[in-house]
Amino acid sequence: MWPVSYFLMLVSFLILIASMLFS
Repeated sequence: MWPVSYFLMLVSFLILIASMLFS
């Protein structure tokens, strides 16, 4: 069972990369 903090960190990192690429 994954820790929630790790999942949230991964999601926020992907959103940050996506915002850099598409802006």
